[in-house]
Amino acid sequence: MTSAHLKVLFAVAILALGAVMLWIAVSSSRRSAPPPPETESSERASPEAPAPHPHLLTSAEMTFDARPTEATVDEVAEDAAERLIDLAESSLEGAASLDSARLYALAGAYERHLAAILSGDRDRWLAFIDSTGAAWASDADRPTREDVAAAQAFRLAPISIADLALRPLHLAGEEVEHPFFAGGRLRPRLRGPYPAPADLASERIDVYEVILPAQVSSPRDSADGQKLNLAIAYWWSRERSRWIPFDMTAYKDGGATTVSFFF
Repeated sequence: MTSAHLKVLFAVAILALGAVMLWIAVSSSRRSAPPPPETESSERASPEAPAPHPHLLTSAEMTFDARPTEATVDEVAEDAAERLIDLAESSLEGAASLDSARLYALAGAYERHLAAILSGDRDRWLAFIDSTGAAWASDADRPTREDVAAAQAFRLAPISIADLALRPLHLAGEEVEHPFFAGGRLRPRLRGPYPAPADLASERIDVYEVILPAQVSSPRDSADGQKLNLAIAYWWSRERSRWIPFDMTAYKDGGATTVSFFF
């Protein structure tokens, strides 16, 4: 083999060795390099809608299954009381459960109270107040028929009996926490001189709130009125063996508003 042939073979061997070394270097870099970043998908998951509140409805969620008339006010109030009993028996558990006597007493008080509210009748409202053991300082403190006639926001208001809710606010004087409602709340003073406990904690008082979606009239709103959750709380008086109105709140998404009424 001539020297020329040897030179050619040597050159070929050098090229082959170079190719092998290049292949090894490329393979190693591929194994050590981080994976390429994933491209962002054009389809993004839509944000989850907030979970519905367990006791309060937004105005968009409200529909009304009862539209009382002067002739059906008592029937509608009775249906609401029956719904309250069914709800308490199926949903209240443990320390929050009510024995039959107190449950039926609460339903009866709510039925009479709601009938007076929906009727807009002064005499029925005063009769309900008197039934709780309330005492007016004087007859001059009692609202006149003209006073009541000017405050008729809830008279014959459409309501949702199916969506009536019941929850404890205080059990044996201890406050019960509930999920926050992102909306406005109106807390007017109860107009009746209802008896009230001196101290919830020391007297170990139970307080339950009955919540009813309603559509009420207000001069500041459209002809259709406004939708809100009417929540009336009652406390149990051991001395009188009855439930007595304790507090009232109107929950409404979109901010609180003013309505006129007597309770």
